[in-house]
Amino acid sequence: MKEEFRYNAQIQSIPEIRSDMQELLTEWKLPSGELKQILLIVEELFSNICRYAFEDPGSAHVDISLELEDQHLILILSDQGRPFNPLDYDPEEVNDPVAIRDSGMGLSLIRAFAEKMEYHRHGERNVLMIRKAIFY
Repeated sequence: MKEEFRYNAQIQSIPEIRSDMQELLTEWKLPSGELKQILLIVEELFSNICRYAFEDPGSAHVDISLELEDQHLILILSDQGRPFNPLDYDPEEVNDPVAIRDSGMGLSLIRAFAEKMEYHRHGERNVLMIRKAIFY
């Protein structure tokens, strides 16, 4: 099973994304815990793209592809923003919960949920693939 979506690269697209993902993943009968993790991954990556990839995101878009094969979800996000490899990003270690900053925590969670992550630049596009095991 595979589904593809295209969204305007604006934070205001997140409710539409959430709705589309919930509908699709419910249709695919994913457990609620897995659904929550996937939504967090998609929303975090999408919001990072909107905030940092474009000088003027007005006409930009982000493509999101989801494929369910066996007990794995393959999630691919691609955009035409500035080159950025999130696998090279090393967030600061946080030992004091009071000192947690916004930056980097989402990527740390995504890494924890993902079984595998790959990034490449395809022409003028950033392409990030995340493979996540699904536990029923």
